[in-house]
Amino acid sequence: MVEGYPHETGEKRMSNSFVYNGTRTMYEQAGFGFVRSKGMKNTVMRRTIQPA
Repeated sequence: MVEGYPHETGEKRMSNSFVYNGTRTMYEQAGFGFVRSKGMKNTVMRRTIQPA
């Protein structure tokens, strides 16, 4: 299981310094699923991967 904490940008453009973890859209495109909100603008995203 891989977990990430991307930012939820919505319609508003954010400074690059605030989206260093990436955005929710970027994680969704990489196959991650939304788990829950974390704070005001962050989310918890997870993806299950197969062992090597």
